[in-house]
Parts: sequence; C-alpha cells; structure tokens
Amino acid sequence: MMPEIKYFLRRIFAFILDAVILFLGVVITQAAMLLVGINPVVRQMQAGIAVSGSTLHLWVTATTTLPFILYFAIMHSSGWQATLGKRVMRIKVTTVYNERTSFQRGVLRAVVTLIPFEVNHTIIFNIGYGNPAMVGYLIPALVFFYGLIAAYIASIFLTRRHQSLDDLVSGTVTI
Repeated sequence: MMPEIKYFLRRIFAFILDAVILFLGVVITQAAMLLVGINPVVRQMQAGIAVSGSTLHLWVTATTTLPFILYFAIMHSSGWQATLGKRVMRIKVTTVYNERTSFQRGVLRAVVTLIPFEVNHTIIFNIGYGNPAMVGYLIPALVFFYGLIAAYIASIFLTRRHQSLDDLVSGTVTI
C-alpha cells in the first residue's frame, strides 16, 4: 500500500475513534440534561411550542460544536499533541516548525476542522428541517458540502507535508 494511503487511513481511523468518543460524550451529556430537565428544546416541545430549525441549530452548536472545539484545541495543545484517537494511532499535531501548538492555534484548527460539519448542520436544520422556502437550496448546499469534504481530503494528498485545510489555515502539520 502506498505510504500516502496508509497515512491517510491512519488519520481517518483516528478521526473515527474521536468521533465515537465525542458521540458518546454528547449522548451522555444530552441524557443528563434531559434527566435534570435543563434541555430548553425539550421543554419547548413539551409545552407544545414548535421548535425552529434555527433553534435546534443553536442548541447543537452550544452543546456539541463548542465542546468539540474545546476537545480538539485542548488535546492538540496538550503535552500529547494529539486527541485520544490520534494518540491510539500514534499521530500528533505540531506547528510547521515541529513545536507544540498553542491553545489559540488549536482553536483555529478545530474551527476549520468543523466547518464541513457546521455546513451540514446548516443544511439539516435550516434547509432540510421542513422549510419549504429553502428546498431549492438543498442540492447546491449538498454539492457544496461534499465539495468541501473533497477539498479537505485532496489537500492531504496534494500538499508536500500532507496538510489538510485545517492544518494549512492554522499553520500545523499532522505527523
């Protein structure tokens, strides 16, 4: 197998491990908020008030995206220089000068990493969530989403240091 493919598969597997860990964290957190009764979206639904796609998007951003950004930023700027998934796969994130990344750089990298997911959330909650006025935007939005994913993947193969777009923007390298 070509070294680039092997490297890419290790990165993908590390990301999948992180996704599983983060998903479990979301499920546990959401269940706890539901049990304690502090989920405003559920309270609104129980009161018979329709929940808009924008409200759901805001809730997902606050309870999922922001904690994910913190997870990636804290882990990449830690002594490990890796998330749990990357650590299992023996991958780490450094600056282009092979130094440990700062928390601020880690936040920037995480935000750029999660752009495709936020685009997906926008599609789901603002276009696909029963909004007839937005239906015409669904196909172009999906093309944009998949094009964005393709650009992230292509950059790994097309750059000398195998940097994804999040690495390029934040001045990091995944090794």
